[in-house]
Amino acid sequence: MGERVAHLVTGRLLGYIEFEDDYVMIKTPSPGRDHRSPLNQSRPQSKYAAMVVKVKRQGESFTQATADTVVNRRDVLVVAGRTSAVEPAAV
Repeated sequence: MGERVAHLVTGRLLGYIEFEDDYVMIKTPSPGRDHRSPLNQSRPQSKYAAMVVKVKRQGESFTQATADTVVNRRDVLVVAGRTSAVEPAAV
């Protein structure tokens, strides 16, 4: 619990859940720019070993991220992966 609070207080994280010793899901604002290409082209999973699971646009509910999802600057993301891959991206 202390780790979770520390992550929420010190970084950009809006939510943090640890499932296994080295696997987490985080809720975080998007990196701050429009990506203009779908996830299957920007490939965050292969570049960062992290997967965008859900996307929430302003004024809408969370939706499942697909290969065709384009992340916008004001989106909120749910990202899953190894702790070492996911946490640095959100700090």
